[in-house]
Amino acid sequence: NKYQILLILSIYLTKLYCNSISLGYYYEIINNINYEQICPKGYYCINGIKSPCLAGYYGDTEGLKSEECSGPCPEGWYCPVGSNSPNNKPCSYSSNYYCPIKSIRPLPVAQGYYASDSHFDAGGGYGSQIKCPKGSFCLNGMKYDCPGGYFGIQSGEFNSNCSGLCEAGFYCPPGSISKRQYSCGNASVYCPIGSSSPQVVTLGYYTSGTVTNDTNDQTGLHYLRLHRVSQSLCEPGFYCPSDGIRRPCPAGRYGSSSGLSHSNCDGSCEAGYYCPEGSVKSIQMQCGGYNYYCPAGSSIAYEVDIGYYSVGGLGEHTMTLQMKCEPGHWCRHGRRYLCDGGYYGDTFGLTSSTCSGGCEAGYYCINGSISSKQHLCGDPNRYCPSNSYQPFIVDIGYYSIGGNVSTRASQEIAPMGSYAISGYKYLCLPGYYGSISGLSSPECSGRCVIPGYYCPDGSISPIGHVCGNDTVYCPSGSISPIPVSTGYYTADYSKET
Repeated sequence: NKYQILLILSIYLTKLYCNSISLGYYYEIINNINYEQICPKGYYCINGIKSPCLAGYYGDTEGLKSEECSGPCPEGWYCPVGSNSPNNKPCSYSSNYYCPIKSIRPLPVAQGYYASDSHFDAGGGYGSQIKCPKGSFCLNGMKYDCPGGYFGIQSGEFNSNCSGLCEAGFYCPPGSISKRQYSCGNASVYCPIGSSSPQVVTLGYYTSGTVTNDTNDQTGLHYLRLHRVSQSLCEPGFYCPSDGIRRPCPAGRYGSSSGLSHSNCDGSCEAGYYCPEGSVKSIQMQCGGYNYYCPAGSSIAYEVDIGYYSVGGLGEHTMTLQMKCEPGHWCRHGRRYLCDGGYYGDTFGLTSSTCSGGCEAGYYCINGSISSKQHLCGDPNRYCPSNSYQPFIVDIGYYSIGGNVSTRASQEIAPMGSYAISGYKYLCLPGYYGSISGLSSPECSGRCVIPGYYCPDGSISPIGHVCGNDTVYCPSGSISPIPVSTGYYTADYSKET
C-alpha cells in the first residue's frame, strides 16, 4: 500500500543522502528490503546506478566504477555493450575484417588494403589494415605479390594485373615494382613482354632484341644496351650453341641446314673444294687449277709447294692432295713431268727438267730415269757418251772404248795396222797390212806380196819388215822370216828373177 511505498522511499533517500553508497556498488531491493550490491562484471556502478560497459570496452572484474570499465577492447576482438571479457568476441577469422582497439564490431577491410596484426594464436582475429605496398595487390583483405611478369609501381593496387606487364627485354619476378625490374641478362637468355624470369635460349637458336638507353647507377652516365627479347632459329651457314650467340660455321666446314648448334655444323668441306667461313654447301668453292689443292675440310685453296704436284679430284679445278715429286720426275706449278732423256732423278722434289743431272758415260737414260746408270749401253757395237738418252751404233771402221763390253762410252777410228768390226778392234791378219786408219775388213789394205819382206799381224806397210840376213828368206806373203834349209842359200829378189 502507499504507506509501505513511502516507508521504503524514505529509507532509500535516507541511505542516499545520509549514508552515501560506495562507488562500484548499486542498490537492489529484495523482498522489500534495499540491499547494496557490488557491481557485476560487464557493468560499472556510479551513485548506486548499475550501467553496462560502453561498446568498445569491457569489464572483466566486479565493482567497476568507470564507464571505461576495465579498459578498451584489444585489437583482434570487438566488444559490444556490456562485454565482460576482452576476448569474448574474436573479430573474425576472415581476412575481410579487422578489429582495431575499442572495436564495437568487425570492420570490413578497405579495397587496396590487407588485414594485418593477426591474433589467431590467442583466439582473436586481425587487428589492423595496411595499404597494399608497391609490388603487390590486395584482394579480400589478403596481400599478394604482383604475379611474375607484372609490376606494381604504386601502392593500394587491388587488381592482379597490378600496373601492367613487364617490358620486353626485362623480367619481373613476383613482387616487382618496375616494368624494368631486372635486365634480362646475357645472350643465353631472352625476355619477351611479360616475362617473370629469363627464358633459356633453345639449342640451335640465337637471341635478338632492342637497344635501350640505360643509366649507370654509380656514374650516372647514359649508355646503350641490348636487351634480348626473342629467339630465332639459326640459319644455314651458322651454328647457335647454348650461349644464344649466332656464329658462322668455321672455315673448312659448312652448314646446309637450319638450327645447327655445334661448331662442326653439317660436316667438313669436300675434298677438291674449300669452304670460307659461313659456307652453306660442302662444295662451296672450287679449289682452282693444278697449282692448288684442297683436302677435305679446307678453309682455303692451298698453293702446291715447290717440288710437289697436285692429284685427285674430278679435274684440274678440284685437286685434292699434293704429292712430292717422285724420283724420275720433276714438278712445276703443280704439274709433274718425266726427267728429260739423258738425265735422271734419284731424289724426291726435283724442280728442273735435268733433274739430278746427266746420265753417266757407258749408260743411257730414257725419260723418267731414276739412276745415272739406268741402262747398260749394250754390246761393244754401241757406245754411250755422257747424257745419252739412247745407245749410239759404232761407225764403220770404228771401235768402242771405255768401261767394259757393256758400258762403252765413246768410239775411236781403227788405227793403221788394224781394222774394226762390230765395235771391236783387231790387228790386221799376219801376211796383211793396213796402211790407213778406219779399215773394217780382216784383209785390211791387202796382202803383203813383195818378196824379201814379211808382214806380222798389225803391219801397216808391205815393206815394213825387211826379211833379214842370209840365214833367212821371205817369199811373197811371208808372215815371218823362214830359216834357210841346209844345203840351200838365199838369193836377193829382183824383178828380172
